[in-house]
Amino acid sequence: MPINNRLYTIPDPELVTSANLFIEELRTFVTDFTVFDQSIDLTYPLEIAKLLNDLSSIKPDVTFVTQQAELTEKVANLMRQGRELYGTLSFFIRKAFADNQSIYQQFGLREYGGVRTNVQKMIVFLEVIKEQVLINQEHLDEIGCQSTVLLSNLEQVILDLRTAVLMQDVVRRDRKQMTELRVKKLNEIYLLLRNIEKIANFIYKDSPEKLQKFTLPVRRKKIVKVTASKA
Repeated sequence: MPINNRLYTIPDPELVTSANLFIEELRTFVTDFTVFDQSIDLTYPLEIAKLLNDLSSIKPDVTFVTQQAELTEKVANLMRQGRELYGTLSFFIRKAFADNQSIYQQFGLREYGGVRTNVQKMIVFLEVIKEQVLINQEHLDEIGCQSTVLLSNLEQVILDLRTAVLMQDVVRRDRKQMTELRVKKLNEIYLLLRNIEKIANFIYKDSPEKLQKFTLPVRRKKIVKVTASKA
């Protein structure tokens, strides 16, 4: 079932509120419904309550939204750190090898502009740069670039970036699964409530007060005011 394949149009919290209200009212009026449909007995509100309990055990969407925001910020900070590390390296490369296009190519000075904002490309790029630093470690130390520190920092940023990107994928996957499960439970709750509402429309057609107790809220359509233009 697609994530947003809800059978109802009211907001999720309103549906949950209605379910709790229906449970309370059914404890008093369930026999009215049993006469009409014997499957609706004292176990019916318990079934709704069980679904609500199942629903409460599902991790709320706001948790995933928070995690995604935190990971997005973390990736942005790590990308900034990666750019700063490469900026330090390129400074020494340009200083020691002015206009040496071969060295520039070796250390990715030409390609950098195309990868600096792309996370996946940046990870691969930093991996290549790390290998070049390792190969040219002695030479880099001679021109004042602390290669050991640079290597350590590069390795850490690459590892942290890979981990953060992996966690983003995990959170996206888990959010999709939990949303599908939540919607499934909500749809089951809605069908039980809708069944009660349909019967209530029949047995309480002459009792508006009772009927109101078993009526689901209606989603209000937003009214757009149109201002007539002056001729």
